[in-house]
Amino acid sequence: MPPKAYRCTYVAAQVAVKKKYGLWVTSAEKAAMIKVLSTCSKQALPTGGNPTNAPARFHAN
Repeated sequence: MPPKAYRCTYVAAQVAVKKKYGLWVTSAEKAAMIKVLSTCSKQALPTGGNPTNAPARFHAN
């Protein structure tokens, strides 16, 4: 994980890439994303890319 000051941006970028390419995430990865993003009140996410309300192609294994 990157330094705390960059984590929100880093995880949001991960969500964007996974959403764009229809990539899967593990349950552990999804939980980590949710944990980090829950602390990011001002971080923009791609439309539909929030792992707590994931589109059909953004599955957790």
